[in-house]
Order: sequence, then structure tokens, then C-alpha cells
Amino acid sequence: MNEQWTAAQAREDWQKARRQAFWSSVVDVLRRRPSELMPLDEVKARLNVRGSNYRGLQHVPLEKIVGSEGRYADFDRRFLPREEKLRSRWQNIDAARYLEVPLPPVDLYKVGDIYFVKDGNHRVSVARQLGQADIDAYVTEYMVDVPLDASLSMRDLIIKEEYSDFLEWTHLAELRPQQCIELSSLGGYLELIQHINTHRYYLGLERSQEVTPEEAVTSWYDHVYMPVIDVIRKGDILNHFPGRTEADLYLWIMSHRNYLREFGGVDPGAEAATLDYVSRYGYRGVRGAVNAATQSLWDAAHAVVGSITPPSLEVLDFIEWSHIDLLCPQTDVRLSDPRDFARLRQHILAHRYYMGQEQQREVPLQEAVEHWCSTLYTPITQALQAQDALEQFPGQTLSDLFLWTTDHIYFRKLEGVVLEPEAAVREFVERYSKEGALAGLIRRARQLVRRKG
Repeated sequence: MNEQWTAAQAREDWQKARRQAFWSSVVDVLRRRPSELMPLDEVKARLNVRGSNYRGLQHVPLEKIVGSEGRYADFDRRFLPREEKLRSRWQNIDAARYLEVPLPPVDLYKVGDIYFVKDGNHRVSVARQLGQADIDAYVTEYMVDVPLDASLSMRDLIIKEEYSDFLEWTHLAELRPQQCIELSSLGGYLELIQHINTHRYYLGLERSQEVTPEEAVTSWYDHVYMPVIDVIRKGDILNHFPGRTEADLYLWIMSHRNYLREFGGVDPGAEAATLDYVSRYGYRGVRGAVNAATQSLWDAAHAVVGSITPPSLEVLDFIEWSHIDLLCPQTDVRLSDPRDFARLRQHILAHRYYMGQEQQREVPLQEAVEHWCSTLYTPITQALQAQDALEQFPGQTLSDLFLWTTDHIYFRKLEGVVLEPEAAVREFVERYSKEGALAGLIRRARQLVRRKG
């Protein structure tokens, strides 16, 4: 094969790979998905590594190689080259492939079901660019106690770290090897530990003796956790909550069960609490509860199923946390950007704090939610409706405009001007509506406020 042709082909492959790297980075940003390789050191630092074993020469699927020991900044998640400095070595390896020069196997570390490059990043990159499905590799496996797959992101890794610490604290992997308690959000494993400690306390009262940590863990798993999971599995309830796990639902259902017990005075039990939760918040819940989060939060029992759109995770989290659909059934809370539900939560928590300061007592969250709805959210949204504000801000919701109005109130207060809700709404609409001179500023201000928040 002509070396000049080979060199030209290698240059063309390099340029193609660099173009793909650029456009892939753009698409990843737009779709909000991870584009970076996972750093092996970060994984080892966060997870409890139980030792290592050399596995010898293996054929490894290239799609399962998602990280690197030292070159994770030089390539993207698809092992496309990010740096111009990689050109010479990359093209030499590419040319060697065209000339059918045998290349040595790469060296990989295996962690869970994914792999990290120890040596051979350029060879992996070229192999993927040429469309290979797998690659020969000498594999050393690090033993960890949590599952990892090729979708792993840095956010996922932090959750896996919590899971690994949870297993180390509970010894559940040894006590119940079949366990699989995976959560999709941060902080949940600490809540599970609180459940176990509470269970241990009441179990000790019931037995009139000290309960060992191991007894508490196994009793909680067998008699508290698994009964809820069994109900979830028998009813295929996980299908009602896309993107969530059984453990996510367990936490939500237990919170809902406590809520029903406080309001009704009687523990409804795991099955009744689960069914009630699904009927209120499920993607395909009773009489079209699928539309509850996207059409209105309070109308779940009467929503008409049309074009089925699953509620966002942010919506479900906010509803379960606030119980706003039960406490304020006439309050319509919809946001065009689901991330803004975090701001609504901050509003309620701040309102609760100032209520407590004013009344010199601890204010229950439920009371704060009701008071926030009646004294702040409802007056402002009613004033917005009276001003026909939705017509002046196409594509926005009343809840969007509520947040923007409260931002306006805050900034005016910094200027020394205190506005009542009606006056604030009137001034806000006059200044920032589509007919106002500052129509674009509010959107930029909103982005700025979110970044600072």
C-alpha cells in the first residue's frame, strides 16, 4: 500500500475525528449529557475498592471503555481527540492500521461493568474511529460493591459513592447478597440510614432489649423495605415513574405513608400507601394522573388523557416534598423550566423561616406551604391574571411570572422601594412585557438569579 496515500488517509481520518469531537460536544451541551471521560482516580477515591485481580487477555467491547487513568482530558466520552497535540501519534497509529502493522493489546482496568485505559488511549481512539466493536486488552479488575455501567456520569458517581458508603455502614451486601438498593438522587442513602435507626429503636422497645446493628439492618430490609418493593413489583408500579428506581419509590411512598398517618391518625400500611401514592402521582395513574404534573398539580383525579407526557422528575420531587396538591388544591403551579421548582422550594423554606421568626416557634412545613399559597403565591398570581399578564409574556406560565415578579420585588427593595403585590405586578408588567422597552432584560435577569441561587 502506498505510504503517501496512507499518510493522506490518516490526515483525513484525524480531521474527521476532530470535526466529530466538536459537533459531539455541541450536541452533548444541548442534550445536557456528559461528554467527558471518567477519571479512574476519582472513581477509586469515591468507591470502596475491595482489592484487584489480573484477568489476563480479553476481548473488550469498545463502548464499555468510558474512562482513563491519566489522559481523560485529552479525549471525549467517545474517545474522539480533543487536543491538537495528539495529532502526530494518532495519525501514526491510524496509518499503522491501514498498513496492517500489528499493534500490541491495550492495558485496561475494569471497575464494575466498565473499563478505564491504563495504556493505549490513542489505540482505543483510532479503533473506535475505524468502527471496531471490540479491542484486545490486558485487564486488571478492581473489585467494588456497587454496580457501574457505561452511562456513568460524575453525578452518578457521587450517588454511587453514597451507595458504597451505605453498604459499608450496613454490611447489607454480606447480610443480604441479593440486595439492589439503587437511588437516582443525592441524599437518599442518609435517609435510608435514618429509617434503619428508627426501626432499630422501635424494635428494641418491642423486644425490651438491645438490638444489634446487624439485626436492625436485616429486620428493616426483610420487614420494612422489601414489603414495599414487593407491592411495587407486583403492580408494575415502576412503569408509572420513568427514570426512577424501586428505592426512589420506597422513599417517596414511606414519606407519603407518614403523611397519611399524620392526617388520618391511622397507619394505612405499605400496600394502601403505595396505591394511594400511585393514584395521585403516577405517570399512568387512576383517571389520567399522568397529566397531573403537566396540566395542573391539583387536577390529577380529573385530568383527561390526551397526549401522554411524563411529568419531570423535578415536578414529582416538588409535589412529594410540599404536598401542595393536597394542602392547596386550588393552586395551579406549572413552570416552563422544571429546574425552577428548586426556586419555589427555596421560596417556601424562606417563608417558613420568617414565619418562625415572627411567631417565635417552629413552623411545620405543611403550615408554611398553606400560608405561602394564601398570602404570597395566590395574591400575586391573581394580580397577574387581572393584568392579563400571560398575553404580555407568550410562552410563560403564571408560576414563571410569579418568580419573575418576586425577583422584581426583591430588586426594588434593594433600591429602597417596598411594593405590595398588586403594585409590584402592575409595575412589573409595565416594565417588562412584550410591549415594554426592557422586554429582553427579564430573561437575562432570570438566568443571572438562577446562577446566583
